[in-house]
Amino acid sequence: MRCGDRFQVDLAAIVDDDDMEIGVILFSHGLKADSKLTRAVLGRNNDGCLWIWQMNVVLDMPERGDVGSATQPRKFLIIIGAMKSGTTTLFRLLAQHPEIARPREKEPGFFSQDERWAKGVGDYQSLWEWKPRRHKVALEATTGYTKFPFEPQVPERMSTLTDCEFRFVYLVRDPFKRIESHILHGLHRGWNKSLDAGFDGNSYPIEITRYAKQLDRFTAYFPKSSILVATLDELNNQPAQLLRRVCEHAGVDPDFNFEKTDQVANPGTRYRRAGWVNRLSESRNPVLRPVRRFARWLLGNRRVDALASAKPVQVDLGRNKLTDEERQRVLGYIGEDLKRLRSEYGVDAKALWGIDV
Repeated sequence: MRCGDRFQVDLAAIVDDDDMEIGVILFSHGLKADSKLTRAVLGRNNDGCLWIWQMNVVLDMPERGDVGSATQPRKFLIIIGAMKSGTTTLFRLLAQHPEIARPREKEPGFFSQDERWAKGVGDYQSLWEWKPRRHKVALEATTGYTKFPFEPQVPERMSTLTDCEFRFVYLVRDPFKRIESHILHGLHRGWNKSLDAGFDGNSYPIEITRYAKQLDRFTAYFPKSSILVATLDELNNQPAQLLRRVCEHAGVDPDFNFEKTDQVANPGTRYRRAGWVNRLSESRNPVLRPVRRFARWLLGNRRVDALASAKPVQVDLGRNKLTDEERQRVLGYIGEDLKRLRSEYGVDAKALWGIDV
């Protein structure tokens, strides 16, 4: 039996009236295949439910080396970074588009985390409820994909999936502000140190801010035309224009009317409250839903909303603002990279952020 073989099978199965594609259990072969219905003899059982008694199907099973089927995505739009550059805001906006499939988790890290990669491509594709007749591209946003050398092998792994098509979006921002935001985020989560502890050219925040270096990793395996480089400034000041560009890049309807384009995800005010408040109020873990409901019942809506609105007193997390001397050090580390960002990728740090390199 090969992919694409046609055959007739007799069994009972419920019709999917949406797009007439169903999952067929092939009992005689012990296989589960995603199969397209080409002819059916319909009838109703004693309860009045519509069943298929006989049908012709086309077997569409992945063969060895294949990475999906008609009910699994093959075309991906991936926001690859940079961290703390508006990726969550852009993700939430794009997820509104009816032709873009949203994953169960925004940042799966499939290509950057060894344990996720080991689960196989099928596990990755199962993140989306893919509707072939509606969706044109599958969306995800993992900033770990541009955290080389700390999370290596990302474009190499992507390039092995020859049956898939990838389109990338890479957001950048003022490098000083990105570093400061990165450090504040890490301080709040407990995995970063204050700037008072010092830093060098190989530190985590510096490497991630070498934008051209991160992009070079992808252009070594994919055409430059597959990567749309944009800025946080565009997302904040001209969201409609940027969303149109991204839609055209992804091959979906650019005239879609996005809503709430002025809402920013992960604003700086969230760091003015305790970390446990953030985790409780922002987590999408279904286990925490009854906890949030109980908290509202116990404390009342006003008190819970006050906790979630960042009104508590500023938490002293440590210094995250760069001094003038530290800015000069950072520029010494990333200056050449910013020159290449301008010459190779068209992002001019002086014109955008007043950084003369």
